[in-house]
Amino acid sequence: MKLDQDKELKKLLSLVSSKLSTDRRYLEIIDYGELEINAFSITFWIDFKGDENISSVYLKIPKYIFYDKRINFTTPITASDRVLAKNEYDSLLYLSSNWDESEGVSFVKPITYIEEYNAILTERVFGSLLFKEYKKSDSLQKYKKENRDNVAKAMCNFGKSLRAFHSRSSSPSVFKANQVLSKINLYIEFLKEQGVNVSFFNTLSNVINHYKDFEHPSYDVDNLKGIDIRQIFLSDKGNLFVIDPGKITKGYREIDLARFIVTCRIIYWGTSKVLIRVNPDKSYENHFIHEYYDGNKPESTALSILIIKEFFKQWKVSHSALLERNWSFVIKYLTKKLYIDPYFKWQISNELKELKKRV
Repeated sequence: MKLDQDKELKKLLSLVSSKLSTDRRYLEIIDYGELEINAFSITFWIDFKGDENISSVYLKIPKYIFYDKRINFTTPITASDRVLAKNEYDSLLYLSSNWDESEGVSFVKPITYIEEYNAILTERVFGSLLFKEYKKSDSLQKYKKENRDNVAKAMCNFGKSLRAFHSRSSSPSVFKANQVLSKINLYIEFLKEQGVNVSFFNTLSNVINHYKDFEHPSYDVDNLKGIDIRQIFLSDKGNLFVIDPGKITKGYREIDLARFIVTCRIIYWGTSKVLIRVNPDKSYENHFIHEYYDGNKPESTALSILIIKEFFKQWKVSHSALLERNWSFVIKYLTKKLYIDPYFKWQISNELKELKKRV
């Protein structure tokens, strides 16, 4: 299998070199990185020698992997893999000409798509992951004030940039809670099937019933399905680079806000801090919201309902990922009962308290 993988990798590198041969920045491949296999992609970087200096690109093969260790570089491409790649590449192309970069925030620049390998080539970005800087500034008291200020500024700038992007496609709409609550009910049914205690859902149903007919003026905008603080790089100069927008769809503007906020609140996911119920300081989240609304008051009821929906989605994803793990029944059971379920119940309960204040 290793020989097959090396053979295919050489073919891909040759194809990449051929595809970029007319660009004087990419005359000769001089180095490339190790393959990185993630839940939804296989990636590596490639360095080129050009006319004037060294240029770097990033190659990504979108793929449904989760924790299946049997999947590797030579695993056949599925129809679902191609949909992943098409959505991401189309979104990057659209954003390259429709995202305002005046605040120092940009998406990675797409270079080409190689259909044979379902591979997306983009310019390579350098910097630290924003969510790691967020965690450091939240948990380390001695973290430099300059670094904390950089994170705060980054969150402000992202809020401004997202507002500018949404404004390009904004049209008046009406937020209807029923549409969101129906999705929450679907997540609840899935979680019940996974053995989550129903008593929590019974308590939740009272709140859901209270808001089933809630409506409020909103705006429909172009949503970024992949919006996630874990997909953002912060450069040494303070610029932000977003690496995966996901599929662009139409929906309430609060959908993107809720998605991004929830990814900020779960930055300790996968660590022991989840066991002791640690949430990051909301000041950075508040910077983002303040700038997105340009200092105006947000429609917090709709946002809270969508935040709750996003936590349910993350809860479902966590269970789905656990199902793919090659762990014993006992380990999976303990992970659900001691780690996953208590954490998401706590997060949802916290947001429910905020929602009840407005009842």
